[in-house]
Amino acid sequence: MHYMSVITDEVGEYKLDTDFCITKSESGTLHTEDQYSRGTKELYSLAMRLALTDSLYEGELPFLVLDDPFIAYDDVRGQRARRLLSAIARERQILYFTCSDSRDI
Repeated sequence: MHYMSVITDEVGEYKLDTDFCITKSESGTLHTEDQYSRGTKELYSLAMRLALTDSLYEGELPFLVLDDPFIAYDDVRGQRARRLLSAIARERQILYFTCSDSRDI
């Protein structure tokens, strides 16, 4: 997923099944999202939602409502995710709520 590599700076092969479960292939081994930290799981969820809106809508993309989505991210991933949202905001409307100045965009 493009969005995963932008935020994590990692290259990987991700698969999404019909139940919206994400699996990552690392060195030939498949890992389900249950094997990762809460922050990584939430990152997978955000990347999946962004990718789905990109593929499901042609032309005008829907607005996004995000309620403090980076609370479980480490500092580096949180900063990259906020930069990504700033870039995405040029193309679509984003309603972003946070209760911390450290996660402000």
